[in-house]
Amino acid sequence: MSIGGDGIHAVHTEGANPSLGLHIYLGRLSTVSRELFDSETGQSVPFTDENYQKLVRPLV
Repeated sequence: MSIGGDGIHAVHTEGANPSLGLHIYLGRLSTVSRELFDSETGQSVPFTDENYQKLVRPLV
């Protein structure tokens, strides 16, 4: 599956069994301009470690 450069995705699983996801990026990921999506505000923000930590949600 490829979602393209403008794609936004989130993953949710149900049940007690753990699941795994595999992302494959072409090229050097550190050189790609990326954004994070804040689902509470509906806004995107630049992908930085600081912004990522602000958006992390605990697993329930």
